[in-house]
Amino acid sequence: MRCAVDLQRATAERNEDVAQDRRLVFRMAINLGDVLADQDDIFGDGVNVAARLEAMAEPGGVLRTMRAW
Repeated sequence: MRCAVDLQRATAERNEDVAQDRRLVFRMAINLGDVLADQDDIFGDGVNVAARLEAMAEPGGVLRTMRAW
């Protein structure tokens, strides 16, 4: 979470002196679910959920969820 927030802050600072139409703005999502690694690829429920949540994040924001047991 700290890494995602730090990256968003650094990106926002970088964008201060950049024209609006040339700015990089990311949406990020973090999900504490299962992730499987296979060579250079990752997959699993955690990746799928995070990809869907990313679309719900505000531009420049981080959306986080935790699986409830």
